[in-house]
Amino acid sequence: MARPPARVTSSGQPEERRGSRTRTRALRALRRNPAGSLGLIITVVVVLGAIFGPLFAPYNPTAADLNAVLSPPSATHLLGTDQLGRDILTRIIYGARVSLLIGFLTVAIAGTIGTIIGTIAGYVGGWLDTVVMRIVDVQLSFPFILLALTINAIVGIGFRNILVSLVLAGWVVYARVARAETLKIKEREFVEAARGLGGNDLRIIFRHVVPMLLPPMIILSTLQVAQFMVAEAAISFLGFGIQPPTPAWGNMMADGRDYLFTSPWLVTFPGLALAITVLGINLLGDWFRDVLDPRFQP
Repeated sequence: MARPPARVTSSGQPEERRGSRTRTRALRALRRNPAGSLGLIITVVVVLGAIFGPLFAPYNPTAADLNAVLSPPSATHLLGTDQLGRDILTRIIYGARVSLLIGFLTVAIAGTIGTIIGTIAGYVGGWLDTVVMRIVDVQLSFPFILLALTINAIVGIGFRNILVSLVLAGWVVYARVARAETLKIKEREFVEAARGLGGNDLRIIFRHVVPMLLPPMIILSTLQVAQFMVAEAAISFLGFGIQPPTPAWGNMMADGRDYLFTSPWLVTFPGLALAITVLGINLLGDWFRDVLDPRFQP
């Protein structure tokens, strides 16, 4: 029986061969970049802890225990308790769910919206490109966290509204990168060939251009997850985000700031959780860059 022909990607390489080469580059990048391995380990541990940690959490994250108020770290409470006697370790575990969910959902929504808008603007050009880029330029002229705070103050507090504010503040980064990459991709031979064969613009965009955008978008998204997590923590710290008693790293630090000098573990441990998680995701993003960006190939 004749073997079916191998599928060919837009770059002209058989799909199986390209997949094998990508896996080889990923393993080589891990060996060459120990920091990437550390980032992968940290991210996997945090994600697994957020998913399965509540099954093994020692206490209820919202239940107060007035007999254990402001207890320092001990065998009973490994990271101490807060001003209401709630276990800090348990609340950090549950807070990881909020931070990661906000980070990944914002990247998924803002990345999809921004990539589509930027790709269409770059491919179509003309007045549409001009209008979209002027909107992007105006929005990028405002500091990201200030813009997110302003939008959040308008739409209101809560999980859904903080997600909306971060999406509205963050889609422009994806739009600019997607538009810049599209301007280069639409002049390549395979796009010209598809256009010459009578392919309509919508099909060319989603069949040929968007797949070529995936590597830079994945790299950008990995780094943006960390930024959105920090933004959520900052907004919650200021009281506009996730509201108590729901545990979130930002509002946990806000609750502990009045006890900073007497009970520093209230702020220290949530802050360390956020810092270590962001570090791991950023290191993982550097590893993705080494694997997916041809400019960093040996």
